[in-house]
Amino acid sequence: MELHFKEASGNTNEGDVVWIHSSGRQALIADIVSGCEVDKGVDLLGSWLCLNEAEDIFSATWLTEQLHLLLQRSGVQATIGIITKHANEFVLNLVGNIRLYRVESAVTKVAEAGFEIQPTSVIGSEYTPIVKTVTVKTSPHVKYILASDGLDSESMCGLALNADALNSGAMRSKLLPAACDGDWSALIFPMAQSHTFVDEDWPYNPFVGHQEDRIHERRGLSELATALFSDPLFEGFRIVSCPPILGPSSSRLFDGLLVYPFGVIPLELKDHHGEITVEIGTNRRNSLRVKNERGENYFTSPVVKLRESLRRFGDLPQLRGLQTECKNAGLVIFTANHVSVNCGLDGDFIPAPFKGAGEIMVAKTKQVPDLLKDFVRSRFGKKLVPKLSDSDINRLVNAITAVSDEPEQYHQPMLQIGDYCVDIVPINDESSDYYRKRSYISPLKWFVLPC
Repeated sequence: MELHFKEASGNTNEGDVVWIHSSGRQALIADIVSGCEVDKGVDLLGSWLCLNEAEDIFSATWLTEQLHLLLQRSGVQATIGIITKHANEFVLNLVGNIRLYRVESAVTKVAEAGFEIQPTSVIGSEYTPIVKTVTVKTSPHVKYILASDGLDSESMCGLALNADALNSGAMRSKLLPAACDGDWSALIFPMAQSHTFVDEDWPYNPFVGHQEDRIHERRGLSELATALFSDPLFEGFRIVSCPPILGPSSSRLFDGLLVYPFGVIPLELKDHHGEITVEIGTNRRNSLRVKNERGENYFTSPVVKLRESLRRFGDLPQLRGLQTECKNAGLVIFTANHVSVNCGLDGDFIPAPFKGAGEIMVAKTKQVPDLLKDFVRSRFGKKLVPKLSDSDINRLVNAITAVSDEPEQYHQPMLQIGDYCVDIVPINDESSDYYRKRSYISPLKWFVLPC
């Protein structure tokens, strides 16, 4: 199943129907006209769609005709919007005042859609429905909202909302300030999810090993790869899953390792949007300030995490052959498109990209190639002679991924408690993939043996 649509609706939504085809490539929103038998209309549409759905998606024209006849026979009328996913676009068939909004840095109306207060056409009446067709092209940083008129159009355009905010869930609470009452519904798209985010236009697949579980991290690493492919200086780079870095009391993981002609850089990715302040010169863990429509909040700082882990990272056996300068820097990347990032150091606030604190760099995704160029020049001189050949990169990647995919099993010593010795044995079949791949910690079973 493809995932292209997300639904949101009001608390007391009674007159709207939202349906998504089992393939995930087609969706429908219908608003039963006031004065009709609302419950009857909702039941008719829901039942018909359930009974007639097949493996293939509907023809939008045929579906509109069938639903028009269905409601006409029952004396019910509705406005309707049908969205169908094609190769690189969505085609919308709209009847009545179902409204379409474009969301990038702000919410704007799509003029071709119906923003009249009262619908000029409906399905189910004695007249043939007037169908408006709107085609929208897919773009990585643009979302659309198709909504019933229960969401006020002027209030929608006044929402402090951008495309990045729609990636993070809680759709209903984000749209609620624009609701006229509790009877509204909306479809947000495109919300496609991918397991790899590998672009067919890349010259090769740079990802090696297990990719991150979180969607924003996979998407962010993909956008990073696209940016690096744009500069021949980084040719041959790989993005590798990170083996555990054992700390005094925990096993730390980075979101990925960039292996490139000038060394290895641990990566920390964050998808916060809004105004970001990263305190560089502090060891306080909750020193990442985020200000957006959710208010002002503090989060664990990726800078502190990187700084704490870099020394142990440089001591990994697989990296011992590298110069110190090739393995003692980390990079924090903010992946949201609509984000303002400032780095605080010694009372000053410097906008990203930032590399003024030695081992820690901070950037937005598109800024990474230029930042890395400046970083490499500052460390190795202006000639930019690679420190690692293609074969060096391949050997290093193979060594790192061997550790990532097959973590070493550590023997836990027997513990003596009174007259008993206690052995702690990991149970593999009770451990999730997350723990098996990412740490040496798994659910434990206690075997008690007489000493």
